[in-house]
Amino acid sequence: MREHTIGAQREVESPSKFEVYKKIALTSEIARNGLLKPEHVAYCMAWRDEVNPDSRPISVLYGGMGADVSTVFLTTDAEVVIGVDYEEINRERLEGFLEDYDQIDSYLGQHRLEKKHGLPWTYKGKSENEIFEEDMRLRSERGFYEVGVFERWSAERLLFVELKKMGVDKDSLSLGSDPSGIFLEFVWSYPSIPITPPRKRRVYFRTSYIHDIMELDNIPVLDCYYQKSAILAGVPTEMLRNLVQKKMNPFATVLVGTSFADNVPKDRRQLVREFKGVFAEGQVEPLRIPMDFTKAMIGLNRDLPNESESLISNYAYGWHLTGARMKT
Repeated sequence: MREHTIGAQREVESPSKFEVYKKIALTSEIARNGLLKPEHVAYCMAWRDEVNPDSRPISVLYGGMGADVSTVFLTTDAEVVIGVDYEEINRERLEGFLEDYDQIDSYLGQHRLEKKHGLPWTYKGKSENEIFEEDMRLRSERGFYEVGVFERWSAERLLFVELKKMGVDKDSLSLGSDPSGIFLEFVWSYPSIPITPPRKRRVYFRTSYIHDIMELDNIPVLDCYYQKSAILAGVPTEMLRNLVQKKMNPFATVLVGTSFADNVPKDRRQLVREFKGVFAEGQVEPLRIPMDFTKAMIGLNRDLPNESESLISNYAYGWHLTGARMKT
């Protein structure tokens, strides 16, 4: 809280929403354990206010999830996440890593570096522990996992690393399956001051390319589609149109990230046109968060154009989101 003196009066300026959320983010297990930068945690929390401000037990489908369970739960506060990726998650591997959960982010043991060729030249001479630490540092800085990280450590191991760094207790973790697929169930408390009561969460693992998601069976009615850092040329309009019309609640939310193909800024009018192609009919409501959160993520000290909802991909890939829903 800042004070300004104007004449004989003292004016107290309340902290901005970003300052409040950054303070909360700094106390979170995710930031303290180095999984994500505090600015990224705060950014996700700001989107949660648009997607699920009342912390309802919503269901979210995450296209191209990989091992990234942290940002989807931060962004949506969901009860159920259906993670879809073209690489299959192996149940036996999950069982093995669950057994080693207490040391999953430091202990190598039998779960050593899986791919020793093709390492980046910057890793030459580094031990396996040093390589692992560097991969996790880059995950935090970039906001996403580079593909080679999955080849080195496997998505199954990284899923448990994420959960441990989120503060999930091993005793709350269980592995199961039902007609919707293999799932992990756990208890987790959304970051807040004071701490909110923990809730049971579930994440499913389904195998599919993003454009083939509609071919998956046993998908529940969804409240949100989330796609953060998939390498696509813009919004996957046809798949999302079918998903919105057939699998989602009437006023569900769609959040998509910037792709490598998005190498120019997009203004809100262009984004609204793209989302109208997704929602097919009715008025589309673009969702926005305060620009402070975006500026903090890219570290710019200058003002961004008011009409800009996207940034050049070199800055935005891996974290930046654009959202919309049907107007109520």
